[in-house]
Amino acid sequence: MRAARPWAVVGGIAMAVTLAACSGSTSSGQPTSAPSTVVTPTQQPTTPAPTSTAPTPTPATTSASPSDTPTTSAPPTSATPTSDGNECSLPTLGVSVQRGGASLGHEIAIVQFTNNGNSACDLSGYAGAVLQRNGRTLGQPAGRDKGKVATVTIPAGGTAQAMLSVSTSCQAQLSDKVRITPPGGGYVDAPLALRGCPMTIGPIEPSQ
Repeated sequence: MRAARPWAVVGGIAMAVTLAACSGSTSSGQPTSAPSTVVTPTQQPTTPAPTSTAPTPTPATTSASPSDTPTTSAPPTSATPTSDGNECSLPTLGVSVQRGGASLGHEIAIVQFTNNGNSACDLSGYAGAVLQRNGRTLGQPAGRDKGKVATVTIPAGGTAQAMLSVSTSCQAQLSDKVRITPPGGGYVDAPLALRGCPMTIGPIEPSQ
């Protein structure tokens, strides 16, 4: 086999260089510019500018004048009703009697006075009381207990009271009624069963 010639290799390299140089020229003999590559910089994300929101104006608070705001005023109330000196009397004064409790050697009853009139009226002092049985007086009229005597003003529809206390030490019969005489006069017979023993009545006082 014949060995390759050294000049042939060199000549081949020279020919390749020449062809490469020729391919870079145009038909007009001007060198062709290599296409340029335009590198577009990566666009940074745009952060939207913070939107400034104008604060909503708060309406100014103004103090309402007395004419702006309706005012409800309850009528003044008096702890003690006034009666203009009008004394409670029958028939607008209702009288009833209820059995109460008992204490050692005594039975209790409460006399209640009700103002059935349209205006306040006054009661003060003591009422009279006497037990009855079958239409006849039983025992003695009530004596008066010591107590504070004061004028009690009873509003329309209101009440006052007095306390009856009867001793149970005797063996008297039981009553079927009691006759109450208010300070203003007249009397009312009310059902009541109490032994006809010595009895006392206290001064008229506000209802408890």
